[in-house]
Amino acid sequence: MKINYPLRTRKSNLLQIVSSFFIFAILSNIIYIPCYFYIRNINQKNVIEHHQQQLENGMQTLDASMDALFNLSNIISNTMDYTTTYYSRSDFSDSNLNKLRKTVNTALLPYDCITEAGLTMDDTILFTKKRIFYELDILSYRHYFSCDNENYLTEFSGTACTLPTAGFTLAGQSSYEAITIGYRWRKDLNMYFFAHYPLDKLFSLFAADELLNCSYLAVYSGDMLLAESGTLLTQDYVTLNVQNNLQLDVHVVLQIPNSYIEQDLAGMNHLVKVFITIVLLAALLWVLAFSFVWWQPFRHISNALYSTGHLKEDSSGKNFTDSLVRGITDLGHQVTDYKQILENQRELARIHTFEKTLYRGLYSEESIADFHHTFPDFPAKWQLAMVQYASDDNATTADMMQALLTQYLQAQFSSLFILPQNQDTLLILLPVNQDGTSVKTLTDLCSQITEQHNFFVSFTVSGIYEDASYLPDAFQDLEYKEFSSLPQPKAASISMQQLQTIYYALQCGDAKTAVSTLKNCTAKILAENDLFAAKHSYRILGYVLVSLKLETSCPTDIPIPPFRGDDIHMLYEKDLPQCFYSIAAQIRQQHTEQTERLEQDILEYIQINLANQQLSIALVSDHFHISAPTLQKRMNAICGKTFSAYVESSRMEKARQLLRETNDTVQDIAESVGYINSNSFFKAFKRNFGETPLSYRNRNC
Repeated sequence: MKINYPLRTRKSNLLQIVSSFFIFAILSNIIYIPCYFYIRNINQKNVIEHHQQQLENGMQTLDASMDALFNLSNIISNTMDYTTTYYSRSDFSDSNLNKLRKTVNTALLPYDCITEAGLTMDDTILFTKKRIFYELDILSYRHYFSCDNENYLTEFSGTACTLPTAGFTLAGQSSYEAITIGYRWRKDLNMYFFAHYPLDKLFSLFAADELLNCSYLAVYSGDMLLAESGTLLTQDYVTLNVQNNLQLDVHVVLQIPNSYIEQDLAGMNHLVKVFITIVLLAALLWVLAFSFVWWQPFRHISNALYSTGHLKEDSSGKNFTDSLVRGITDLGHQVTDYKQILENQRELARIHTFEKTLYRGLYSEESIADFHHTFPDFPAKWQLAMVQYASDDNATTADMMQALLTQYLQAQFSSLFILPQNQDTLLILLPVNQDGTSVKTLTDLCSQITEQHNFFVSFTVSGIYEDASYLPDAFQDLEYKEFSSLPQPKAASISMQQLQTIYYALQCGDAKTAVSTLKNCTAKILAENDLFAAKHSYRILGYVLVSLKLETSCPTDIPIPPFRGDDIHMLYEKDLPQCFYSIAAQIRQQHTEQTERLEQDILEYIQINLANQQLSIALVSDHFHISAPTLQKRMNAICGKTFSAYVESSRMEKARQLLRETNDTVQDIAESVGYINSNSFFKAFKRNFGETPLSYRNRNC
């Protein structure tokens, strides 16, 4: 029976999905990236305007403070208390200096950026905002006021000047860096007003601390650098500057890195990378899908050439193309039809599905759907036929007989499925014709082959069925008929008791007992070299092994060795014992996994039912269909405790967790872990932890 698979390909769908994803990624970038640059430009403009405005506001404050300092001479001249002109130090008194100090302090009070101001004469400080230094001893003022640059007072020149940063120290205060601004009070006297602008307060006029940490700020007087904050930037920055409007040429330069300006756009920058990555990924997926779709035939041809031996596995590198061309040339007409190669692959899948159905049956909806997909034209009525062949001529091998018999069968039947079962048997799925001539045709064919060729052919057919789910029944029917048709052996065959011993030993995973029993029951058969008894015993053993594999869900990848009439010693002394050991090992592994799974299920069931007040060993043993003593033994093996001890310890651990993590009352917690009586809960808790639930909660909360 030749079955044609529908060619189900997803090539076009794959390309369509990947192309749609690629187009979506491109459109997303086309929409998002222009919006990103538009928002970026607006944000950059707003940030720059904000900091430029802050620079201008700071310069206005600085201008106002300097203007207040320069206007002190007018304020003093217009005050009646200072109409007297002082020409020498002896003309000053503490009272006059104190009044002058208060006037200066009042004029500069609104400006926090000026921390210190005062009056100097002949390189000596007469007073500051808080203290008078009118002493003839010039060293006395140093106790209250000092500077790293001892000659900084002598650097005043002209009507107004600005001195660079110097370290100043006041009594009882720490040192600080400040810019000094001074101007001459009277032209005929060497007398100057001065003011200190600390750098931290000066810089804060123009920029916030967050900006100062990452940018560069410099204050200039003309071409002279008075102070700077940070390191001069060399790339990726924006420069802002502002200049005052007074007689002193003071201006400020601020370099802001682009990273600071764009910090509010970090999320959008990340999205740009994400969108670009999506485009690249989509392009890569499209290339891969395109390559996969259009190079798939090339891959199938290569695999077909490898499988047929026309292309060597070591053919690679620069010579691979030449090797492929030579392989196609050598293959000739066998690979001209690509569909035939796929048909051969599907035929292997059909054989595997048919074998699995014979031995395991169609046990689920998934297996039924898979079977009907593999055999879409399964006959409405069918029967199985077991065709056996043998030859007395040693020159005619089993493969030759099988190939010849397959050729004859395919020539006689238009719809036929042939499954080689072993070296001397073919299993045939035979459609039942309406006229009932299928069996007659098979009978005539076997007679024809027997007459024309030097080997004997016979067959056995099962009953007629109408559903694929009866394939295992039809197969067992053939096995029984073939077994019952065998002639009685000369030597004693395997007894029913010995078969039961082998079956139960393998079912328990005891391969040694099964092999020992096999040797004892086949010793006489091998001694007399009785081929009929050997085959009779093999058929019975084969049926037992198939039943065992089906009942224990043992994988079908453990093959039952074929009957070897030419060497029954090899069959019974090596092949079958090796099969016994493989099956027993699989069954032992299944028992171990089932035991571990059962133990885990028992523990999980107990944890889930801790709140059940009826939780007992009887409840759990009934749930898992095992006896109470068996459950007790398993509990001891799992956790080293009895069932009751494990349940109590689990409940106490759960209660302790609830006491720590919830505000439930002790009575509620007791009921939630399966205790009706709170007294019983108190006693159990104190027995396990040595304290009451309330003391535990107070100590851990």
